[in-house]
Amino acid sequence: HYYDAHSPYTAPSEYQARFVNPDHQITQEAASGHEVLADWIRSGTFPAEQMQWLIATYHAEVAWVDHQIERLFESLEADGLLENSLVVITADHGEMFGEQADHPLGHGFEVDVWATRVPFIIARTGANFEASVVTRPVKQSDIPNTIMSMLSLPVTLGTGQDLTPLMTSEALEGAPIFLEATKPALIERSSEWNNLQKERGVVLGSRLYIESPLTGDAPTLYELSEDGGVMSQSAVDDAAQLENLEQMLEDWREAAPEFRSEHFSIETESALRALGYLE
Repeated sequence: HYYDAHSPYTAPSEYQARFVNPDHQITQEAASGHEVLADWIRSGTFPAEQMQWLIATYHAEVAWVDHQIERLFESLEADGLLENSLVVITADHGEMFGEQADHPLGHGFEVDVWATRVPFIIARTGANFEASVVTRPVKQSDIPNTIMSMLSLPVTLGTGQDLTPLMTSEALEGAPIFLEATKPALIERSSEWNNLQKERGVVLGSRLYIESPLTGDAPTLYELSEDGGVMSQSAVDDAAQLENLEQMLEDWREAAPEFRSEHFSIETESALRALGYLE
């Protein structure tokens, strides 16, 4: 697990030099943290060059992580551990950089495509494995059963689908993908599932439906598209599908578990602190 590509973006100087304009002078406000920056972006006066600088520092962090993964693979290969292996790379969230007004930076408050679309890469050695690219949306809960299937083990981990048919262009029934925000924690109620008052959504095919109890905004249906590897979402008017996805989300919400308190063992708390999730 690599935590580096989280704010503050402070990659080593040699990686900063590859992406960040050395002539760009940042203001004190731009260097003072995401909350100040988010307010600035919401005001509509955030300079474009400041946003370019911010994104460049993020890219430097991602490049630094990429180099660390390269070092890991080189070590595994030197030890002969990649000769017959299955490698899976993914992430738990994306990052917002001004694409949306309510929470324009970071992640956790929203389920927009920029925050929820992540890489999912599978590499295999020691067995016949045809490289392919799958473009349809899938969900992270599909990963365990996909791995089990590729290892010829029983597909019994949770309710996720086995995605291996997609790797050989076979048909696989599309399933809705449910999304929920995890912030802010302050609005959680002990009488219901922790995230029920937070933004949530459902993806089916190329459509994304979002509702936000926190802001009270009207539910919105989006069309998802990709151009040059960059994802975007644009509002569409389709009353029938909006109603269909709204009902799917309602059924999912009704099946939510009860409130869960955050109680960690000493070992878990220590691990989370080492990863940067706890101060």
